[in-house]
Amino acid sequence: MKFIFPELSSPISFDEGSIASLVIENASLFRRLLEDLYAQQNGAGGFCVLSENDTPIPIAKYLDLTTSFVPFELNRKSLLNKILSAMEKSAQSESFFLKTQELLSHAENYIGELSFEQPCELEFDKLSVASLLKAFGIRIYEESETTLMKVLNYMELVREYEREKLFVFVNLRSFFDDSEVELFLESVLSHKFRILLLESHEHPHLTHEKRRILDADLCEIG
Repeated sequence: MKFIFPELSSPISFDEGSIASLVIENASLFRRLLEDLYAQQNGAGGFCVLSENDTPIPIAKYLDLTTSFVPFELNRKSLLNKILSAMEKSAQSESFFLKTQELLSHAENYIGELSFEQPCELEFDKLSVASLLKAFGIRIYEESETTLMKVLNYMELVREYEREKLFVFVNLRSFFDDSEVELFLESVLSHKFRILLLESHEHPHLTHEKRRILDADLCEIG
């Protein structure tokens, strides 16, 4: 996978054994890049390109952008929808089909009996697995663990329920000590996640980091 940013002389590659980072010290360019990634995540066009085997792939599907770590949102709508879809599929499988139909039938009969007791004629929508799951307010259990452990758990869930993605973390190093980030990156490498650390200013160089810099005058270093 490669990330193509027109201001760079060559694409950023995501190789096993290294962590890609991009430092953009020009505030205007830094903002434009974030605006572009955000717009493309929401289906608009843009100037950045993500490719696999030299073929462009949609950023909306293959890039995950995180700009906030306080708090870090594990229960994101897109991920929860994928989990609910997986549960709905399981409910219709051979192992659960009869139990699912019995449960829906009992629930509808129960609502019917409650409605009959009222002094007016009532009607209600037919109950579905999807509506039943939504009614339970299903969400990912967040243990009392460190924020970076939550980030790792999030990446694992995205891989499991969605697909392999490029995770772009904006100014992550402004929130965590270098020692915490080093441990985090070791886990990233062991799980073979693809990440890009996007920073607005330089920090001490990390083990395994492969850094590119665009300074305030848009000169490229590294």
